[in-house]
Amino acid sequence: MDLSTQPRSSHWWKKVLLSILSLVLMASSIPTAAVFPADYVFFQPQPDLDQLERSGIEQKYADLATGYAGQDETFSGLTNFIRTLFPADRYAAILTFIFPSDWLVSQLKHMITDYWAYYNFEARALSLQLDFVPIKQRLQGQTGKALVSEVFDNLPECTAQNLLEIGAQLLKGQEVNWVRCKPPEAFQEPVYTGIQTLLTGMTGGLPDQVVLMQRESETPGRYGPGGSYAKFRYGLRLSFVLTLMLLVAGYMLKNSLLGLLEWSGPPLFVGGILAALLASGTGAAATWLAQAVIAILPGSAGPFFELVSGIVLGVFEQALAWCGFAGVIIATIGLFAILISRWQSSHQSA
Repeated sequence: MDLSTQPRSSHWWKKVLLSILSLVLMASSIPTAAVFPADYVFFQPQPDLDQLERSGIEQKYADLATGYAGQDETFSGLTNFIRTLFPADRYAAILTFIFPSDWLVSQLKHMITDYWAYYNFEARALSLQLDFVPIKQRLQGQTGKALVSEVFDNLPECTAQNLLEIGAQLLKGQEVNWVRCKPPEAFQEPVYTGIQTLLTGMTGGLPDQVVLMQRESETPGRYGPGGSYAKFRYGLRLSFVLTLMLLVAGYMLKNSLLGLLEWSGPPLFVGGILAALLASGTGAAATWLAQAVIAILPGSAGPFFELVSGIVLGVFEQALAWCGFAGVIIATIGLFAILISRWQSSHQSA
């Protein structure tokens, strides 16, 4: 009996196992490229906060505020009051005067921070809400009166004709656009106080908080969400651990560092290239989808979605860029492993 073929035939299972593990290594290297960009870019609040600062929300705020307030029943009484009291060309300016852009930016920053605290398993509950208490306090007392007086600063002085028209409209019971000119100095105090009282009364009808989103951990005593989201986050992290375990298994099966390089090089190279290509394609697809949705949304929903999607896409593209970079690093490691193993093999054979 010829025993020279026995070692070769007895190790066939190693070749099969190494082939299977090679395919698994190639597959696991793709999500491995996304582990650190996801945990340190996409799932963190700071990139969203930075993107919010760069979004130019202050320049777009007037259009967004007028569009949203005109459609939301919470603000219907206030918006009707503004249209009655002020001329039509002052509507946007007065609305943004009552709800300044820095108030909204502050609210959004709190929401972003609270959102990721919950979805990073650092909080047991999530409550995203708009807080109108600062708006109500802003229009009270001497501060509120000073703010109201600013509305008149850029208006011309009221003429006798203006005052006669306002008086005639009052006598006839007609709607009066009060803020069309700056009242005489003798009447400024009662006019400013009256408008401040009206605005305070209207904003006082707003709720203190409007809850936009509420979540609570499904498991008592546990932080953050559960279900598919938790499985996805933990599974993504495990892909990195799986890749390391596969490399250890490959080393044990090949019994040498040279054998590990020869075995792991091709799957790492292919997996890294696929990860980089997938990151590039996903970014382009996400941008195209967002533009398509913006084009079909009606009214003010389009600009609002454009602002939000711009922030999200900015962070998403930043994370994908890091994913692509990580994919290139993995592919480079695989390429070096291939070159080193071939060079060493040719050197030994020589």
